[in-house]
Amino acid sequence: MSLVDAEGTMGAIYDSIQFNLRVLPESLVVGLVVLSIVLANYTLTVLAGGALLTQFFTAYVGSFVADGALKGPTACDSDYYGLTVNRLFGTAPPATGPLAPSTYMATVGYLFGFGVALQQIYAIEIEKFKNGTPLTATAIIGFMLVLLAFLFRVFWTKCDTVVAALGGSFFGFAIGYFGCVLLGYATNRRATNVWGIPFLQDRINKGSAIYIPV
Repeated sequence: MSLVDAEGTMGAIYDSIQFNLRVLPESLVVGLVVLSIVLANYTLTVLAGGALLTQFFTAYVGSFVADGALKGPTACDSDYYGLTVNRLFGTAPPATGPLAPSTYMATVGYLFGFGVALQQIYAIEIEKFKNGTPLTATAIIGFMLVLLAFLFRVFWTKCDTVVAALGGSFFGFAIGYFGCVLLGYATNRRATNVWGIPFLQDRINKGSAIYIPV
């Protein structure tokens, strides 16, 4: 008899991968919060807070769009936050939300939209300090990740319908993109500077011959 149960090992690996993918949005938010504390970077806290608001707002909209009794399989619900609260305070985890729009895809779409907006807000700095090719590649990779998340939710786990996944993706992208743009310009681009790059004043308006870091 083999010391290694190959079938059991592969099953455990499969279950582990599926579980980690299922809780991916919540894991990303928690990871951003931890990094913001470790790196003392409040802009990451803003990014994480926006993702949380996107999840809550999407669930709120979903309560009007779809019947509250219409829910996906139990295996589709991560209960990431709910189980954590339950363990800390002994309270019951919150009830899961309706199917549409997809909160999972809304979170992924939000992060992608936020990243696209950053390239627009800091276009001048990017032109001076960074090569455009890596950023273009990053945008393409970001889109591919959204697509993979879509395929995972719709065709692998079948936790979301095509309409729910698309609705959540576009909803989250809109919140991430326009929220980042509005917050960036409302705070003179400081609250969204996750890259920590020095700002450059407009040399034409300032009458200067060079760009000045501020």
